[in-house]
Amino acid sequence: MKGQDRATRDRLVATATTLFADRGFNQVTVRDICRAARANVAAINYHFGSKLGLYREVVRQGVADFAARMRAVVEGPASAEEKLGAWINGLAAHFSEQPMLPRIMLRELADGGVHLDNETLRDLTSLLPLVLRIVRQGTSEGTFVEVDPIALHFVLLGSTMIFTTNAPIRRRIRQLGFAQPPLEIAPFVRHLHEFALRSLRKDREHAHSHR
Repeated sequence: MKGQDRATRDRLVATATTLFADRGFNQVTVRDICRAARANVAAINYHFGSKLGLYREVVRQGVADFAARMRAVVEGPASAEEKLGAWINGLAAHFSEQPMLPRIMLRELADGGVHLDNETLRDLTSLLPLVLRIVRQGTSEGTFVEVDPIALHFVLLGSTMIFTTNAPIRRRIRQLGFAQPPLEIAPFVRHLHEFALRSLRKDREHAHSHR
């Protein structure tokens, strides 16, 4: 692909990522994307075939990068407890660095995943076996009890996604003086890690005192 074509393609993906995260798939038009990306309609058809093709590329890239990052956590040489901490840190870091991804995925979840292609679904389903590997490693090391990996996966993933996407609401609540919700993600990550350890560790007393 020529340099100019690559630059146009990358610009369309970056622009579409922001628009889809802000408005959702149905509320964004091809003209909206082209106007913001300083491209013509033909460019979307040339590179992606359609708005749906562009949307799927946005989601595919985001999910693939996320899955690769989390896979590296599990495949590294560390104990199950260390991998659990790295997994939670990885979730928080990725969603903080790529805030558009959880917003897009929460919208897609509400829509029933109707716009996801098979490749993206495969990457998404690859995450659960990774969580299962951490749990099984912990049980083999004698530090974790058996838990439902699906429940653990959704607790860790879902709570982190919601925390990172509801930051504007937390800021508004604080400004209005209704409450003092945490604005930084670090305390949330620490508490989530402690919660997960309390659920997993055989030595529950040690888990409560873990820092």
